Amino acid sequence: MYYDFFSSYNSFMECKMILPKEVLACIELLEKNGKEAYVVGGAIRSFLLGHEIHDYDLTTNALPEEMHQIFLEEKVIDTGLKHGTLTVIKNHLPIEITTYRKDTTYLDHRHPDEVIFTTSLEEDLKRRDFTMNAIAYHPTKGFIDPFEGRMDIEKGYIRTVGNPSQRFEEDALRILRALRFSSELGFTIEEETSSTIHQKKEDLQYISMERIQMEWMRLLLGKNVEHVLKNYKDVFEIFLPEFKKYSMEEWDSIISILPTTSQNFPIRFSILLTSIKVYLPSSFYRRLKFSNALKKEIKTFLEYANHPVDTTISLRLLCGKMERMILPYLEYRCALNPSLNKKELQEEVQRILREDTYCLKQLKINGNDLISLGLQGPKIQETLDALLDAVIHNKCLNEYEALLDYYKTSLISDNKL
Repeated sequence: MYYDFFSSYNSFMECKMILPKEVLACIELLEKNGKEAYVVGGAIRSFLLGHEIHDYDLTTNALPEEMHQIFLEEKVIDTGLKHGTLTVIKNHLPIEITTYRKDTTYLDHRHPDEVIFTTSLEEDLKRRDFTMNAIAYHPTKGFIDPFEGRMDIEKGYIRTVGNPSQRFEEDALRILRALRFSSELGFTIEEETSSTIHQKKEDLQYISMERIQMEWMRLLLGKNVEHVLKNYKDVFEIFLPEFKKYSMEEWDSIISILPTTSQNFPIRFSILLTSIKVYLPSSFYRRLKFSNALKKEIKTFLEYANHPVDTTISLRLLCGKMERMILPYLEYRCALNPSLNKKELQEEVQRILREDTYCLKQLKINGNDLISLGLQGPKIQETLDALLDAVIHNKCLNEYEALLDYYKTSLISDNKL
């Protein structure tokens, strides 16, 4: 048994979810108006795993227009009304409520061609991706689990509801969701579901990079990430073809490093890219739809992947280049090179950040001072850079008079500017 959260089927049936009063109020209001309502989705999965619940989703046989009438006096956001979804805000808690829906066709491998509402809870659960996500809960009726999702959670299995080929053809993003759940939860992907993932991987080309990026980022932070990357490299090559540069032996070696690092995406992704950075096309980050901040952090890590870190001067130079990124950068470097003493490096960098001069804004001389000396244009920046370099390399103290003297005696006299 993968989890010991349940001691038996009976103990599962007896366990009760303690729902927030806001969720109970929504269920009661729907039922007072002759409708059904159940908690579904991630809240149930999290509860059964003993994890913290972050949000609550309800499913109901009330049609969208009926929900609007029922919640007329509540704060409501039309989250996706054409798909039968609205969000009720009660005491700042958002509760997403969706009308029961049933399966339809998915010609674009992502979105249903039409939304068909149904009056059947089981039909609604039947259309969901994995059995662990196809469980409903009612405060008095308990758990409704027609696809044995509770047993799969207990065993640590990820299994599609019904035919895996059909599930992945409907929505190819489910391929990455399965891998992400496996990485995060440490679950094993059931054999037929797993083989179908490999067969249907090409359908990921139909999914927007923004959606792929969200799953990929969470997947890479999972506790089971090494196992998932090892067994599904061919899948990741669909949207990261650069990984094809790795032989399986090289791949196994590099991914074994990841579990030793903190759950930091720039660190882990940079580790995967370091050995193949020369093969990254100029469009790489743009293709992945990374934010400018994320792109800058990863590019900086890769650019300085081999920068010396063995002296105070080399660390000052890195602090000037990175500042807030320096500590994650050190973890990245130490993960790639275990012979480095991470604790000593971190302590020295923290001392530098507290006590030393490593960036222009710390200099006791500024551009206005240099203008008063007659400097103009690019010469101002060149001089400031040269003075900072002198301080970093212990050639000059960071004091106004010392900097001024160094400028006159070393930079001008020696024709270094």
